[in-house]
Amino acid sequence: MGPGSLAQDMRCDNAMKRSAPAPLAALTVTLAALTFACDGDLDSPCEEGLDGPDCAARFVEQDCADSREDGTQCESEAARSECANGDCGATCDAVDILVVVDNSDSMADEQFRLATNANLLVGAFDELVVDGIVGNYRMGLTTTGVSKSYGIPVFPGLPPLPFSQYGDNGVLLRECAPDDYRPWIDGADGDREQRLQCELQVGTYGPNIEMPLEAVRLALSEELSYGANAGFLRNDSMLIVVLVTDEDDCSRSDDDYTLRSEQDCDPEPVAAYARLLEELRGPDGFAIHTIAGPGAGVCAPEASEATRLRDFGDSVVHQGFSPICWSVESIADQVATTVQNACAPTGL
Repeated sequence: MGPGSLAQDMRCDNAMKRSAPAPLAALTVTLAALTFACDGDLDSPCEEGLDGPDCAARFVEQDCADSREDGTQCESEAARSECANGDCGATCDAVDILVVVDNSDSMADEQFRLATNANLLVGAFDELVVDGIVGNYRMGLTTTGVSKSYGIPVFPGLPPLPFSQYGDNGVLLRECAPDDYRPWIDGADGDREQRLQCELQVGTYGPNIEMPLEAVRLALSEELSYGANAGFLRNDSMLIVVLVTDEDDCSRSDDDYTLRSEQDCDPEPVAAYARLLEELRGPDGFAIHTIAGPGAGVCAPEASEATRLRDFGDSVVHQGFSPICWSVESIADQVATTVQNACAPTGL
C-alpha cells in the first residue's frame, strides 16, 4: 500500500474517532497503553493484581531502570528536578519532537498540504542524522484541542449560556500506528513517511478555541508521562515543540469559566508556559518552532496573526517561525534550522 492510499484510508476513520468526546478518547488511549505494558507480558514489571495508574507508573519506572533495548527512557521526577536546576544534560544524541496540530474546521487545506509533503519533513530530519547533528529522533503528534466548559453572556440579565468543547488533551495520537503500536514515530521506522502523512491529517472536528500551549503542557505533564504518553520523552533528549495552527493561542489551565465572547478568550500569560518548559528541560534543553500566521497581511485571510505564539517563541532561548502559507519545503528547512541551532551548543 502506497503512502497516498494509506492516508486516504485513514483520513475519514481518524476524523470520526477524533470527533468523539475527549474523556472517552483519552480513556481508550490510556487503556491501550496499559494493556501494552501489562497484558500477557512475562517481563512486565506489573505484578498480578496490579493495574490502572499504578501499573503504568511501575512500567515506566522499570523502563528507566532497565533501559529497554530500543533506547526508550522515561521522564522521572528526578530528571525533572535535575532539569529545573539546569543540569538535565540534554543533548542532540536524542531528539524528541512534539508536534501540535490545529484540528479546527478551518485547517483542512493546511493539514492536507503538510500531509502530502510529509516526505519533505521526514527528509529534513533524516538529513540532520546523516550530517551528524542529531543522533536519532522521534515524533509524537497531538492536537490543539483541549476539553473545557465555559459560559458566554448572551442575554442581558440572564446567566451566561453554557458551552463545552472536547479535545485530545495532549494525548499522543496512535490511530495510524500498526496494531495500536507506540504513540510516536521513530526516525528508524521504515514506514515513518507514511505514518506521518496519515497522522498529520488530524481532522477538522476539534474546538474552535485553539489551545496549543495548554496541549503542550498536558502532553508533557507528569500524569500523561506516566500514562498514555509513557516512554515518549527521554531523560537526556533535546525537546523540539512544533506548533501548527491558523489561529492564535487561547490557552488557559482552568475550567468552568466565563468569557465575554469566543473571540475574547482571556488566555493565561505565555510566560507561564515558557517557564514550565524551562523547569522541565532547562533553558537550553528545548526549542520551539511555530508554523502559523505572521500578520502584516501575510497568509491572510486564511490565517490570523499568532501574536501570542510569536511572544511565546520570543521568550525562550531557541525558537523559529514559519508562515503557515509558505511551501512545505521552506517550512521543513526552517524547522530543521531551528533544531540545528538548538543543537549547536550541545551537539554530537
